[in-house]
Amino acid sequence: MDYEKHFHLSVFGQLESLIQPLGCDSKSVYARYEIITGADWELVSGSRTGVTQNSSTSRKRFHTVALNMPLEFTYKSTNPFGWPQIVVSLWGMNFWGNEVCRGYCRFHIPLPQRNVRSSVLAPIITPKPMDFCSQFIGWFTDWSPELRDSSVLAHGNRSKGIHTQSYGHLEASFDVLTRGSEALQLEWNV
Repeated sequence: MDYEKHFHLSVFGQLESLIQPLGCDSKSVYARYEIITGADWELVSGSRTGVTQNSSTSRKRFHTVALNMPLEFTYKSTNPFGWPQIVVSLWGMNFWGNEVCRGYCRFHIPLPQRNVRSSVLAPIITPKPMDFCSQFIGWFTDWSPELRDSSVLAHGNRSKGIHTQSYGHLEASFDVLTRGSEALQLEWNV
């Protein structure tokens, strides 16, 4: 039977909102997400990547952008090494009408808990220019440095040397279920 070799991790949740204390840099923002796992993890159902709708801030709450993007996926694995992480990149239009990256988030899927919905607050980070000239050009053109591959944030050894600044956070909530972990003698102690 498959349960003797693997355990299943089912995740049901949503990317709820972005909170930026001084307001959003763009009139509207959307998010692209990617689920990064270790080599032993296999996607059983759901999607590894996705894009939210274009969302804008409200006049009364200019610092909050509601995303309300549902996430549902199931993975199977033989061990917890490479636990799933979600990397989110936020995109919007700049002053000149060009689509630019407004920031990145990264967080692990929470461990399963009994009868409790898990909440995550992930900081939004943006890469910083390396010198004053690049910083001035970025300010003048409303363009900030972008990562070629946002999945480098999920790998600690590959993200060394990236200078970032934090601005706001992303709120997400999840219901996490496991099946077959007892047969592999895995205890989550939560």
